Amino acid sequence: MANNENFVEEADSLIKRLYINLTNKCNRECPFCCAFSKPNNNTFLSFDQFQSIINYHNNLNDPYEVELEGGEPLLHPQFINMVEFLAQQNLLQTLIIISNGVLVDKYIDFLYAASQKKKVIMKFSVNYYLLEQDSNLLSQLEQRIEKYPIADN
Repeated sequence: MANNENFVEEADSLIKRLYINLTNKCNRECPFCCAFSKPNNNTFLSFDQFQSIINYHNNLNDPYEVELEGGEPLLHPQFINMVEFLAQQNLLQTLIIISNGVLVDKYIDFLYAASQKKKVIMKFSVNYYLLEQDSNLLSQLEQRIEKYPIADN
């Protein structure tokens, strides 16, 4: 019984993570995409809906993380506004962004600046299909990332 109580206490102390799909649009068309994202898709979460989700979790008064996903979240026309909004949230501990990395060069300076306010983690989802489309993608990502200091964690 004591082990179950410890497990519940540990589970209660974990930081909650919100997974938010910003769009079903993607700049690539990986044939095995589990999100069914494609270049011709055009569904975007509105900024008002996004704010409502974040405000709801702020009202719970518990620390949380946000993971922005898609499609390709960097394609959302209000991506910058959304990240700026998140950077202002006191309870937000970490912002995680999942990207195929193709557009990261356009946003790397902005994301680095945002990381001075909140912890930002970029997760790159690179697969054989993307590398067939652009064999230099991994080396380009490495060059872009080397521009900024990376924390040990």
